[in-house]
Amino acid sequence: MLRKGAVAGAKVLRDEMKRNAPVDDGVLRDNVFYQLVPQNLKLAAVGSTAVELYQVGVNSQDRPVPSKGDDQSATRVRRGAWYAHIVEYGRKAGVARAAPAAPGGKKQRKQVLADVGTGQVFGIIAHIPANSGTPFMRPAFDTHADIALDPDRRGDATERGQGARRGGPAKAQIMATP
Repeated sequence: MLRKGAVAGAKVLRDEMKRNAPVDDGVLRDNVFYQLVPQNLKLAAVGSTAVELYQVGVNSQDRPVPSKGDDQSATRVRRGAWYAHIVEYGRKAGVARAAPAAPGGKKQRKQVLADVGTGQVFGIIAHIPANSGTPFMRPAFDTHADIALDPDRRGDATERGQGARRGGPAKAQIMATP
């Protein structure tokens, strides 16, 4: 019963993070997840109370996933949202410079910065503007953490009153990670 309640609480936070995430191509929103933290990574249990720890966050790594359709043996790569921290917290203005050409080759090519996807060439130097950020994780936690941890407010009948029958309140902890 405790696990069902903790999962329901993690889903509340995940769903709110997905609603708050700015959408350009959908990669950031599609990489919001929750998972049970493996036993070897859990924090020490609180006293003698069992603790289920769920992590809610954004996957930043590219990963293979099964293809949809007829060819189930093929895999495709789902892009990770490696930039989630920049969206959440913003960034300072900066300058990107192209790496110098490698010496000793038959032809020395001048290195330039370009967006391979669009074909836009920026030149040797690109100025990166400052960005104040668009928080989507922290507001989800601030507005929904109490709902996620309280089965009565969540409308979750599976956990309500379960801890009192076993000699103390059951604890479910939810950890949000950027």
